[in-house]
Amino acid sequence: MGQSIYDYMGERSLEDGFLPENFSLPPDPDVLIPYADGAEDGIALYHVKPPEFTEKDSEDVGLALTALSCGRMEEAEERFIAMAKEHSPIVELDLIQDYLRDHYEEDENLDLKEIAKNAFTLLTNTDNRQCVKYALGLLELFPFLEEADGYAPIVRFMAQCDEFTFYAMYVMGEWENGNDEVFELAKRVHGWGRIHCVSYLEPETQDIKDWLLYEGANNTVLSNYSAMKCLVKSGVPERLENRITYEEWKGIGKLLCHCIVDQPLLGIYAYESGIDVIALWLRAQAAELFEMDYEDCLSVWTILKDAMQRGPEAGDGEIICYGIAVLNSYENKQLIREHLDEREGQEMAHFLKMD
Repeated sequence: MGQSIYDYMGERSLEDGFLPENFSLPPDPDVLIPYADGAEDGIALYHVKPPEFTEKDSEDVGLALTALSCGRMEEAEERFIAMAKEHSPIVELDLIQDYLRDHYEEDENLDLKEIAKNAFTLLTNTDNRQCVKYALGLLELFPFLEEADGYAPIVRFMAQCDEFTFYAMYVMGEWENGNDEVFELAKRVHGWGRIHCVSYLEPETQDIKDWLLYEGANNTVLSNYSAMKCLVKSGVPERLENRITYEEWKGIGKLLCHCIVDQPLLGIYAYESGIDVIALWLRAQAAELFEMDYEDCLSVWTILKDAMQRGPEAGDGEIICYGIAVLNSYENKQLIREHLDEREGQEMAHFLKMD
């Protein structure tokens, strides 16, 4: 066995105990084409049909849990690694947790205390990333260990790696103030980890809602994975029913530019109120006459151009009418003139017949 993943991460942590933003795990020797941290699980979660588990899959889970419960750590690792070659751990967690819930009372080989203790040992000692995930998935069932044996700080630390955020997030979510824990984690991760945290977070406070509006969709993978969740959880429809600030209007515009895209997840036009939300956003500018910058012009142009391409799908023309009216103001035309050396500036000028 080589250096444990926990030690590898620890050697690369900063003085404040956090991982650098560009941290990544070493390449997995068992994978021919390397994935970015978290990407393999993200693809399995969002783009692959969930598997239909067989009786053999359940038997494999039972054998791995028995080995772990009995302290046969090498065997447990080998069995978990073999399981991961059949199914991604991210889709197998429910099977494992359900098996343990259903069998621990009748199977004398399944000792919950030993499983919890040995899962923690596995977490900090294994050099295999899949075993780390299985360990975290099991620790989710034991939230009472939060403050025991230095358990919580280690889970928080490993959660900063995008490869493990999903699994650690569910462990942390079971703790007291779990949603706050996940919120702090969301601000520390930037790739697939942030996508998972945004999906998990409950917008319990205004701070969380505002972060989701301004930062939640900003990740290093693809903003579209989180944009619609951020739009709904940050309360954009409710905000637009009242007067909003320019900062809110700008943030909503950035989100909408991602929400109009229909891939990889359903975009805003798939929702009954989607057209109304876009129209309300444009109408807010017409009512408030915010002093826009060129970035705002690009947001309006992106949404306007998309609506024109969609035709009737974008409604009765309200989005197009308001979009044209916003761009056609004297102030915004001046902004466009200042950027005629850019493709988008040229497109807007031509459309508005400024040339």
